Formats: sequence, C-alpha cells, structure tokens
Amino acid sequence: MSFIKKLKIGKLSLNSNVFLSPMAGISNYAFRKICLESGCSLVFTEMVSAQSLARGNIKTLRIAKIKDDRPVCEQIFGSDEYIMKEAAMVVEELGPDMIEINASCPMKKIVKTGAGAGLMSTPSLLYRITETVVKSVKLPVSVKIRTGFKPQEETALEIGPNLEKCGISCLQIHLRSVSQIHSGPVNYDIGLKLKEKLKIPLIVNGGVVSRETASLMFEKTGADAISIGRGAVSNPLIFTEISNGLKNIVDEKSKEDERINLFLKFLKLNCEELGERKGIISSRKLIGLWLKNFKNASRLRSEFMKLETLQEVKNLFR
Repeated sequence: MSFIKKLKIGKLSLNSNVFLSPMAGISNYAFRKICLESGCSLVFTEMVSAQSLARGNIKTLRIAKIKDDRPVCEQIFGSDEYIMKEAAMVVEELGPDMIEINASCPMKKIVKTGAGAGLMSTPSLLYRITETVVKSVKLPVSVKIRTGFKPQEETALEIGPNLEKCGISCLQIHLRSVSQIHSGPVNYDIGLKLKEKLKIPLIVNGGVVSRETASLMFEKTGADAISIGRGAVSNPLIFTEISNGLKNIVDEKSKEDERINLFLKFLKLNCEELGERKGIISSRKLIGLWLKNFKNASRLRSEFMKLETLQEVKNLFR
C-alpha cells in the first residue's frame, strides 16, 4: 500500500505509520504486546492518571510500567500544570519512547474535572501544560485532541497549530467530536485542513476497521499516520493486513483460527500479569469485539463470561 511508510517522530524512528491507539481498560501490556507481534509499529498505553503517578501510587505505577512492549507511548491525563509535569518526569523514568497528553477523552467523569477533552475548553491551560511537559522531559511529546465538542465545530484547527508552537513532536486527533464519543461519521475534512496547517507529523484516529477504511483515511486526510482502536480489538491482524495489503488471501476459517490463537496468547500474557482469575475476568470487556462476525459469537461470548481459568477457556474454544 503506497500510504505505508517509515516515520520519524522527534528522535523516534518507526518502521511504519500504523499504530495502536490508547484505549482505557484495553490497551494494557498484554494487548499491546499482541498488537506489536501482529505488525503494529507503535502502541499507546491506556491513559494513566497524572495525579496517581505524581503521588507514587503503587497500582498506577504497575499499570504504567514498560516492559518489552516497544516502541510505546505512555499517555497521561490531568488538568494541573505542575502535577502533569511531575507525572511526565515519573513516566520518563519508566522508560517509554514517547509521552502523550490526553486532551481527547470524552467520558463525563474525566471532562468534568477539566482533564481529557475538558482541556479543549480551556486552551490556555492546555498550552501551559503542554509547554511545561515538553520542557521537563527529553522524550518526544504528543497531544491527542478531538475535532471539537460538537460535530459542526472545528476547534482543532485553532488548537492544533498552537500546540505545535508549544514544542510537541507530533499531534494525534480523533476525527470525531466529544459529543460523538466513539460512534458516527469521522470528519476527514478537518483532518485534511489540520494536516495543511502543521509541519509536525499528524496521526489520525477514528473508524479504521479494515484495509479499505485505512486507505480511505490516508487518502482523505493526507495524514502521516493512523491509529486504530476498536478495529484492532476485533481483529489484531489488521496491522499486518494494512501494511502488507493482505486482502482475501487468507480464508475466513483460517483467519478465525488465528484470531482465537491470538486471544489465547493474549489471555496467557494477561494472566501472567494479573493472576489467572483476574486476567480472565478483566478480558470480558474485549471478548464481544474479538469474536465479532464469528458464526457462534453469541454463544461463545455468553459461555466465556462464566469462566475463570485458562483451561476452561481452552476447552470452550476447542
């Protein structure tokens, strides 16, 4: 595919421009590892609380810890300039390849604290936070934003270039508004306009679920990279399919078998990280998407919700 290329973000050199986007409660170590092994060139962690990091919360530090899942960008969220600075410095010590400031999360409990997408309503604070974080670390810094609060708004077209002036190495945008959350049409036009205003790399996100939608996203926005969220949960093979143009080469039965094998591998990693019972229970939020379009998806999903051991899961999928 002609859109696929190597990319440099600051001092970070990447083999391709197809990434895993950050997803709360999903893009943990085990899932990031699976995606990297499936052709993804950069993974983003789930967003981590800056306040918890600054306080040295053990549970948060464990979640934020980087292992062999790289290249990886650690995403942090918060609304206090100095706490975000402290958090960024803590994160840098944990060893990621990049840091991202979350200014895109649409969840009400995050927005009402002024964090996540709430920062888009206070751009001066967002700029101060961004400048402070950029100056406090040596790693490349990214910011993730949305198009605006409502579908017709183009707030990103003003915020994006100003963030570039703050010294970030790249910008990531979910091409939906805050009110759309994760559904509805993506705004390719804003992606294209934003790309024309920036000199730094632009990562676009939203609605990529196949090789065809990836191609459309690149074509309509001219972006430097794409990041994939729920499309990667339903098919972690999507990274290889996009990068290599593998369409209709593998029959659906073989593809289902490979997806099941990847899920079992993911579960094994997750159980090693969290313990067997917790590792399986925490995976319940993924199973619906992972089994999407399977012939017996409804029955398998229902049965999986009752299981608590790896052996039980293996027996189910056999």
